Amino acid sequence: MADDAQLQAIDGGASSSVPVFGKRTEAIGNRKLRRFGLEIETIAPAKRGQPAVEERFVEEFDALFELDGGAILTMLNAPDAMRQAQAVASLLATSLYDLDGVPVEWAQPGPAREDEDDDESPALRAPAADGEEEGEELFVRWDGELVEFDDLQFDELEEGSSRRRFAYLMRSARYRIRVEALNEIAEWLTAEYAERPTRRPTSSRRGQSRTGRTSGGRSHSKRG
Repeated sequence: MADDAQLQAIDGGASSSVPVFGKRTEAIGNRKLRRFGLEIETIAPAKRGQPAVEERFVEEFDALFELDGGAILTMLNAPDAMRQAQAVASLLATSLYDLDGVPVEWAQPGPAREDEDDDESPALRAPAADGEEEGEELFVRWDGELVEFDDLQFDELEEGSSRRRFAYLMRSARYRIRVEALNEIAEWLTAEYAERPTRRPTSSRRGQSRTGRTSGGRSHSKRG
């Protein structure tokens, strides 16, 4: 049988005699954020009567003012320029806010079940339309809502969180980012963290307007 200390550990707590390090002084809802922009270069596809053109735009991100200790150590101990760049990218990814859009680790789920703990349980369904025997299967979207399959689709750059959009841009062959920019952002974040300015995060919901390609927050320059 588990003793009291083991039960506390299972519940996510800690015994009063166990030292706990890295505790935050702020409530989790009061995280400090700071926004920055990153210039992206891409090729806009051809349209009717218009050829493909090179395009640059600025994508904006919200960063947490709490740098990840493991990522910093990896960056400081990187033995060469390539690993340094990779470590900086990792530091940036862990520093970016992940609740201002679709989270980075969210993936398309299977159908929601009547019994969440039983994969063989019947799937939840929407009300059947006229002339149909049963409704469409329902799925749990990233915001917890039960929706039909078509409502799971989203645009990575328009609806992804800061962390997800950054990861998408970094792995996509369509977009180019200057490697020097990653070091510049890491230096800026470190300096900003030392000064501790404040900015409260805003709540996010599906369909909420975010900096878009045609908005004032995402600027363009093109070269035909």
